[in-house]
Amino acid sequence: MTMRTLGSAVAVALLGMQMPAWGQTATRDYLVGTWSFDGSCASGYGMGLQANGEQWFDEWGQGLWALDGDKIRLIVRDVEMGTGRVLDVIPVTIAILSVRPDRFEGRFAGSGQAITATRCD
Repeated sequence: MTMRTLGSAVAVALLGMQMPAWGQTATRDYLVGTWSFDGSCASGYGMGLQANGEQWFDEWGQGLWALDGDKIRLIVRDVEMGTGRVLDVIPVTIAILSVRPDRFEGRFAGSGQAITATRCD
């Protein structure tokens, strides 16, 4: 294998990798805030990640979150309105595929559903 062939093989391999847009990876500080999954920042379809590790998810859940490499891991408690009774505890994992200044693209691990999360604050 010549150096030119080797260089081409490396370039093809690198192009196939999921690299964050604009050369940045998501950090915990970057993720703290309110995120909309439909881009409207008006519906409840999104999540809020707080610096103290607490979160809210969609219009029905709340719990804890952590950044694990390129994945956001949530423990979401489905809480009954009015009573505060916990109905279910659901783990949610979001794989982060690319990061931009005010949004990230990802995929829900369980369903494979793609998302674009837009920063709302």
